[in-house]
Amino acid sequence: MDRFKVVIFSIGMLAALLCGCGEIPEETVDVQSGEEENAGTPAEAHTEKENRTFEPLPEGYVLSARFEPVGEGAVMGEACLSGNLLYYEASSYDSEGEYVSGIYAREWGEEARLLLSLGNQHGISWPLTAGEDGSLYFVYGKEEVDGLFQVEMLEKWNRELQKVYSVDLYGGWDGDEAIYSMEAGSDGMLYGLTGRGTVLCWDETGACSKLFNLPVTLAGVNGQSGEPCFGLVNAGNMGVYAYWGGKDEVSDNSIQLYSLEEWRKMDEESRERAEPLRLDYGSAEVYVAAGPYDALSVFSGYEDGLYLADQNRLWQIGLTDGSLEPIVAWQDIYLKAEYVKAVRRQENGSFLLYVLDTLENENYWVSLDPVPASELGEKRELVLGVAGSYWYNTSLASNIEGVLLAYHRTHPECHITFKEYSQNAVMNFQMELLKGEGPDILLERQTFFDMEELAGKGAVVDLAPYLAETEGVSAEDMLPGILELATKDGMIPRIPLSFAAYVMIVPEDMEVNGMKPEEMVSAMAQGDYVDYLVRPCSLLLQILSGAEMDHYIDVENKSCSFDSEEFVNLLEKLSLLKDMERLSGREERAELFHAGQLPVIVEELDCMVDYLCVREAFSGSGKIAGFPNSSGETRYPAVLCDWMGINSASDYKEDAWDFIEFCIGYTSRSDDVRDRFAVTKDKFDCQSRYESNEYLSIWTNDYDTWKGGDDIAPTAQEDTERLREIAEHLYLYENQSLMQVIEEEADAFFAGDISAREAAERIQNRAALILGE
Repeated sequence: MDRFKVVIFSIGMLAALLCGCGEIPEETVDVQSGEEENAGTPAEAHTEKENRTFEPLPEGYVLSARFEPVGEGAVMGEACLSGNLLYYEASSYDSEGEYVSGIYAREWGEEARLLLSLGNQHGISWPLTAGEDGSLYFVYGKEEVDGLFQVEMLEKWNRELQKVYSVDLYGGWDGDEAIYSMEAGSDGMLYGLTGRGTVLCWDETGACSKLFNLPVTLAGVNGQSGEPCFGLVNAGNMGVYAYWGGKDEVSDNSIQLYSLEEWRKMDEESRERAEPLRLDYGSAEVYVAAGPYDALSVFSGYEDGLYLADQNRLWQIGLTDGSLEPIVAWQDIYLKAEYVKAVRRQENGSFLLYVLDTLENENYWVSLDPVPASELGEKRELVLGVAGSYWYNTSLASNIEGVLLAYHRTHPECHITFKEYSQNAVMNFQMELLKGEGPDILLERQTFFDMEELAGKGAVVDLAPYLAETEGVSAEDMLPGILELATKDGMIPRIPLSFAAYVMIVPEDMEVNGMKPEEMVSAMAQGDYVDYLVRPCSLLLQILSGAEMDHYIDVENKSCSFDSEEFVNLLEKLSLLKDMERLSGREERAELFHAGQLPVIVEELDCMVDYLCVREAFSGSGKIAGFPNSSGETRYPAVLCDWMGINSASDYKEDAWDFIEFCIGYTSRSDDVRDRFAVTKDKFDCQSRYESNEYLSIWTNDYDTWKGGDDIAPTAQEDTERLREIAEHLYLYENQSLMQVIEEEADAFFAGDISAREAAERIQNRAALILGE
């Protein structure tokens, strides 16, 4: 992948922020022991140490970000950064198909070098760390028995990749606590912190000794998302610090810092009275996202001190008073805080970051370099409007903010702002579009808009010409039938990015092909129970919109035949289901299906995990089938999601299409078995194949099924063909006004207010009016 550059924040702001970074104020404050006569307080220690100063940005310069991939083709685990040298553990398959691990070293701009091959016999344990001199320390296990390592080894390698020592991790110490975090101090010592707050030390020969216990533990940290806010960090000559984030008497999300150097000098009585250095959120010029549920992280800055990361920014920590000074906003460099794993200040005031984009599952170097502001052009500003709340299955749209970050990295000339509309505000969104206002790009997480109205009044752009002329994603790249389902009156007003499908689970010996809808309904009525999803009116709408509507409607001639005997018969068959006992719990369905008391189950397949659950629960007794129509064909009612379109009033239609094309072709998560099915051929083909995965487990109340990855068989050819058959026989009829008419009159029949014949005639008359409009 080529390097690429994106621009970040304003000239004046950045110059002001970076001028003071790395400098320690002259005033001294005793924040550890609370006693002035206690020698070696942090303030005194820091003013005595010589601190490296960094060049501020020259006048008229700003920082820009360059991204370069790290560790392609490997699953990277633990990593640490020493200067511009990255050490990391990675796992991959060797030529014989064995899953093996190794430790690698890679400098910025250079190829990776294998430092140590661990094969499949050893496993990297927690943690991995590097010294400022480039030395590497890591822990690994030996003599594995029943999944547990009997011996843990600590090794040190120098920057020349020569082994310095290899020792028993706990040699000489009889504690039973696992090491949680390690840092190499500038004094040549290696420090370790256990989850119980015990601080250990290894000298230059690797000999281990216990130093003291801190008054904080891993168990007490806040339960925010992401990594626990607990561990060791390196502030260069200012020492190694332990940090802890949690609720205390000062804040619901306090960050406490403990200087190991100072605590080592204290006796037990002094430690009992000592207070940690607490970060002062109130000192910040802008808001610090430090609420009780906000994730916070502390990073080593070495000679530049320490950094704090909240969800919005990277901050410089003042080690004398806990003050905070903003360095950079994550959105300005197209990152999320959770992506960042290491930060290093460079001699010229620039930064080097190591990040893991969890959406792309890609590791990057990110270099923030000074460039003249005059070299940067104006950005074209667009707005992406997202309708509807987050849905339960993972898809590109559920990670849309991460997708925007990825897009901005490769399209620095364009900036897209994310604007979310709740489900209750979708009508306002539609009215904005009809008035020639609103966002440039629209995205529906589910189907909310009245697309007939939007398309009919020219509020949205026809995407068919873009698909025909594009050099990227074209109509040929889409699954058969997807664009046909999206076409309205000869135009494509929007394109779905993902889909789900309703299926029926029927006995192995039931022949569905050749059946008619009323025959399938009769089969449902033969059991003692009916699926709780199968209600007469909802099943009618599902049969019509998902398999059968073209049998009753002639779109070209704008006519319909709901008053036929066939439709009356379908209504009467459906009425047989209304008094049947429905299952109160979905977990009973598989048991009663196997017992022959529940003939048909209706299920929604959103992703590969859904398919695997059905396969594992019904293998040998049931099979997946589509909904039959009156022509004897089987179809699968489609649920099209993550629709994207372009506002006709947008001044940047080409940019809007470029983003839609980027989203359609976004392949980074196509192999996730929990992602909703994608609409492009390549991605769906990838999703429809499953290899054994020891880390996957499936469990669902629907079928009372739990299986680990080793128990789930890979997909066979028949599985892949069945999924393709579903994708190739999707059906969807969308006309909200017509479906509402059918629902109203059918409900009246099922309630006993009118006859089936009268309901059919009412539907016929009202439908004819709607179709004729």
